[in-house]
Amino acid sequence: MSTVLVACAGTGSREFSTIQPLLDDQSTTVVAVLRHIGYANSGVLMDIRLDRKSIANLGDQEMVAYPIEPGMHILEAEFSGLVAAAFAGEQSINFEIEEGEKKYFVVQMRGGLVSNTVTLLEVTRSGFSSML
Repeated sequence: MSTVLVACAGTGSREFSTIQPLLDDQSTTVVAVLRHIGYANSGVLMDIRLDRKSIANLGDQEMVAYPIEPGMHILEAEFSGLVAAAFAGEQSINFEIEEGEKKYFVVQMRGGLVSNTVTLLEVTRSGFSSML
């Protein structure tokens, strides 16, 4: 009997080319989220919510682009599933977006002495792309 460790695949994409057409469309207002945590906790999916509605369950290095209406929004990231209780908690960020604008966010893990903390950071498109 052998044991194989694998990262969970989520509902996002690992290929930027799959979300690029939406991001390049000047008439569409979009939020893009990348989970960039590394191998630690890669076996647990991250629930990404926009305005309290789940928009994706991301594995590590997965991303999602989601069309939204202009205005004020809240983006949340939290480990999902039964194992999630053993990991860091939820992170949220409020943001405003204008018609045709794109907002880019990265979910990261900050290691601590006692526990790890999920962080949700707004970045530029080039910053987003450099983490792929």
